[in-house]
Amino acid sequence: MIRYAGWNTEVRRSDKPDTVVGPIINETQMENLRKRIAEARASNLRLLVGGDAHGLLLPPHLFADVPNDHPLARNELFGPVAPVIRAKG
Repeated sequence: MIRYAGWNTEVRRSDKPDTVVGPIINETQMENLRKRIAEARASNLRLLVGGDAHGLLLPPHLFADVPNDHPLARNELFGPVAPVIRAKG
């Protein structure tokens, strides 16, 4: 079970010492992440956390109940986009 209490971490430039989530490395990688997010939404995956990108700053995206065969589960994304996969038990 996952409990979500709310997202309150600021996404910002990485030159601040207390930055938790910094910018995506380049526009090519940002486009790849946008594509994966769009695929997840088109597949009707449940979005638990997300938001709009601003330049190369992308807030974390967390999708629930992702099937094992979905591209979101099968590919390493190198960005703040993650699947939650249900386990048996």
